[in-house]
Amino acid sequence: MEETRIEIGPAGRGRTKRRMAGMVLLFGGVATMAVLRDAGGNGAVVGAAVGVLLLVVLATHVEQGWGSTTLTPAGLVLTSLTGRRTVPWERITRIEVRRRARRYGGSWVEARILLADAAPVRLPGLLEAPGGHTKQEFQDRLGVLLRHWQQATGRTEGVLVRLGPTD
Repeated sequence: MEETRIEIGPAGRGRTKRRMAGMVLLFGGVATMAVLRDAGGNGAVVGAAVGVLLLVVLATHVEQGWGSTTLTPAGLVLTSLTGRRTVPWERITRIEVRRRARRYGGSWVEARILLADAAPVRLPGLLEAPGGHTKQEFQDRLGVLLRHWQQATGRTEGVLVRLGPTD
């Protein structure tokens, strides 16, 4: 079994960069307006709160857009901005696909692995969304992951798909 890397392609990264730039402009404008208006003496506090919110949103986008999952003979190597983690194939009990939604519109589909001895783990770089893979690309990459897992473990289960309401 050869190593295979799953990550968001250049088109998805470009969309993510544009979305992040728009958010910086929007949040930066709101924070600047709050500081300049000095809303009852709390302008600096509101501006700082908006800045912290911006950092959280940007960190989430960067994590989704620049992470990758590498399939190796020994297991999965999950790489993100915050670190690198290796998960042996034997620890993976199931591969799951689920739809996630924002409170006010917009949704995406992500892949996760369920582990025998730990909480589920989202797979970086395996995301179907406007800033990620197209539906076909996502399904192709998910199929590659499933074949590697089945070959490495001898299991025959398929992918558990949950596309209903999110929890």
